[in-house]
Amino acid sequence: MAWTSTRGLWLHEKLPIFATMFQHPPTSAVPSSVHEWFDANRLGAPDAARLVTQLLQQPSFAPEAMDSRIFRWACLHGHFAAVAELVRDKRVDVTAHDFFGVRMALKRNRGIVDLLCAQYPSVADRISDLVQETFTHACHYGHLDAVQYMLDDPRLLPATMHDAIAAMTFVDTYCGFSMMTWHSQHHMTFESTLSVVDVVRKHPAFDIGDRDGRLFRWFCQIGYLEAVEELLKHPLVDPSAKSSAALMLARYDEPMTALLLADGRVDPVAAASLAMFFE
Repeated sequence: MAWTSTRGLWLHEKLPIFATMFQHPPTSAVPSSVHEWFDANRLGAPDAARLVTQLLQQPSFAPEAMDSRIFRWACLHGHFAAVAELVRDKRVDVTAHDFFGVRMALKRNRGIVDLLCAQYPSVADRISDLVQETFTHACHYGHLDAVQYMLDDPRLLPATMHDAIAAMTFVDTYCGFSMMTWHSQHHMTFESTLSVVDVVRKHPAFDIGDRDGRLFRWFCQIGYLEAVEELLKHPLVDPSAKSSAALMLARYDEPMTALLLADGRVDPVAAASLAMFFE
């Protein structure tokens, strides 16, 4: 019964199926298949709240089962009313799976996070660290919607934004292999990396001059002409930083080289001396 699709069923017909999946999924289930089932059988917020209310009224239902899976599910899908109902039951462990529910709520529903912080000192004490860790994870795995949402979280530190982006752009290592390895480990592509970087660097709290304009040099290296053109006008960007490394990194890109030389601030001699070490 547990693997049955609930599409087209009335809520009372879905109830026993969800109850089984929350408490006793099939023994053959692996985490990915359980996740896929819940993803394929999503509920709207009103139905999710009613489902939780009805399940908690059943004496046989254990909301703490499977490491409080029902709570983690409600947070994952941003169901505020369902979470509010669940946290009234003291059997629910909001810290399960290293605060998984809180981390998911940070990505899509700060109302849930505020509720949990207000009711659980264990969440309130950890929330600053959880924000930084969750934002970094979202950046490094290409969760663009979550990145955009979390950029408006007042608890997000500018240093976290800079560190997350620095770890994705390998310009100061001058090593393309390192970046390819990182992409593979994080299931990222160059395009998804650039999408995240572009969103974060345009946020007002991001300091484009951080680390002597590191991100500017990366744009020079990858040939992102439009961004370099834009940033050359920024008062915090110095294309001559680090012995005009930007020009050295762009040495095989004629349009980029021409753009940097036309700006007039780079030193071709200094850049050439750097290039000797990487030929």
